[in-house]
Amino acid sequence: MLSLKNRSLLFLLMVACFIITLTSCQTDRNEIMALGKKVVMPALTGKDVTMLYSDSTVLKIKLLTPHMQKYEKSKRTCNHYAERFICNFYDDQGKEATTLKADYGVRYELSKKWK
Repeated sequence: MLSLKNRSLLFLLMVACFIITLTSCQTDRNEIMALGKKVVMPALTGKDVTMLYSDSTVLKIKLLTPHMQKYEKSKRTCNHYAERFICNFYDDQGKEATTLKADYGVRYELSKKWK
């Protein structure tokens, strides 16, 4: 059997361990919630990209961008132009008709719409 002095020391040691355990472990709720989230990564990434769009072998659009990302989601496949981009539109004779310059853009593949 333990003496009163040894029991007191054992009790103090147990209390100290319990307090250290409670104060040493911290759980950040935001870190836990972030573990279950999926990170969306682009399927393709390009630098200094030049894209040519044609119709019946006639050049219609020339797109220039320093950085492009393509995301392939089931119904929302799109191209992101996060930096700037320049689109040159051509008429039927192959002459430049219009130029579009923007700092940011998104092109949706299925609907062929720009944002």
